Amino acid sequence: MNLKKNFSKAQDLFRIGDIGAAKKITLAILRKFPQNFDALNFLAFLESQLQNPNAAIETLKKIQNFFPNHVQTFSNLGVLYMEIGQFEAAIENFQKAINLDQKNPSLQFNLGKALFEKKDYEKAKRHYEIAIKLDDNYFDAYLNLGFTYNIQGHYKEACKIYEKLLSKKPDYNQAYSNLAAVYANMHNFKKAIEFYKKCITLEPENFSNYYALGCVYLFTKNFLEGWKYYDYRWKINQLKPSFTKYIPECESFDNDEKILIWDEQGLGDQIIYSSILTSLKQTQNYTITLDERLIPIYKRSFPNFKFENLKDISNFEEFDSQISLGSLGKFFRNSDDSFSREKDNFLSANKKKAEKYKKQLTEKNKLICGISWKSSAKEGEHRSLDISELLPLLCKKNITFVDLQYGDTEPEKTYLKKIGIELKSISMLDKFNDLDDLFSLIEACDFVVTTDNVTAHFAGSIGKKTYLLAPYRIGLIWYWPEDRSLWYPSITVLRQKKLNLWKDVVEDLVEKINF
Repeated sequence: MNLKKNFSKAQDLFRIGDIGAAKKITLAILRKFPQNFDALNFLAFLESQLQNPNAAIETLKKIQNFFPNHVQTFSNLGVLYMEIGQFEAAIENFQKAINLDQKNPSLQFNLGKALFEKKDYEKAKRHYEIAIKLDDNYFDAYLNLGFTYNIQGHYKEACKIYEKLLSKKPDYNQAYSNLAAVYANMHNFKKAIEFYKKCITLEPENFSNYYALGCVYLFTKNFLEGWKYYDYRWKINQLKPSFTKYIPECESFDNDEKILIWDEQGLGDQIIYSSILTSLKQTQNYTITLDERLIPIYKRSFPNFKFENLKDISNFEEFDSQISLGSLGKFFRNSDDSFSREKDNFLSANKKKAEKYKKQLTEKNKLICGISWKSSAKEGEHRSLDISELLPLLCKKNITFVDLQYGDTEPEKTYLKKIGIELKSISMLDKFNDLDDLFSLIEACDFVVTTDNVTAHFAGSIGKKTYLLAPYRIGLIWYWPEDRSLWYPSITVLRQKKLNLWKDVVEDLVEKINF
């Protein structure tokens, strides 16, 4: 076998996109020359391109058998371990690479990234700073260093980093975008708006900045500007349904058109935006699509609308126009007054089932409190708290506590049981699939305490008295800007006064419900 000729052919096949054929030739080379460094390295690269990171890792480990101190192999292993979420292994390999080459800024940067993923922010910052010291123009290291300060709530330090970066690269869009986010976290919305607009000027096709600007406007209750930019969310994720390409978007609700109102991503968004349905004329001309788990609740609550699951609609051409649930806001929610309703709830739970649950849970002279404390959403760590942080509430003897938290809560229940606190639940109630029953359980409660997760939307939609424990800024969604929710009048929002500090929030909560 001509090693050089065949290896060149494998590389040429990769360049034209035939990765499978390139891999086949490379494997043939390695059968003949099993210790060939270039072939092994190229095979690892091909496996990575084929989305086979574990196979790539095993190939790189073979290289280490023959070349135990090769810096780039340690570095490549670190990158691959990062890709599969094995951050400890990534850190170990980046550190070994650095021990062999301490002057390489990329190795320091990658180690910083791995440490950041492990939430070891102080060490992450240290390695970003080393990368910058080694290469004063390492712009990605500046970005990540500023982002880490931002995550920690060290906003002034983050601003200084981004300002230094912009002094080196004045038109760096990502730096302006990150700086805008920091100012939003500082509640300096005027500066946040200024810098998001700067981003839009620099990169008009970067739609994430339009969306972020929309969220800031909505947070500050500038609804007219907010809804205009909020619609850019569909240009970011490219998840707009295909039928929207040939069915025109709704421009008015003042006629008798057949309108398809299609659902947003996530249960929480579907519920909060569906509150706008109370402002529409009750007519069978409107078809609203929702998660199928919600449909029984909505059919009971809005009997004059049609509700379907989007996947069950076969003929989209029967509709004159279409619009997403969230885009209804630009027609019907443009001022504080537009949110006012005659009653707190817009959804109705199954009252008979609620009475049944209430009888099961009621104890003499005790109120029933449903609780939920975790979020699995993006930035959910900032919206979640440990069950132990709720002990000042859970120790109250005149309250029966009911588990409304989705997911596995057995560790929390076991912990509470050991200290003499019972967190009750309804056996056989599937909190993920049986949403109609879950709504009834919430209805059976006298009040609800929850972090920012879907439970807040469930409780708020049926008008249940609810205390929402909200983060300071990171993880705070734009529709929780104040003490009393515009969207859900029955929800009282208790926000952190400092980043990730729940103690004051819980103390405030206990004071408010100290019956």
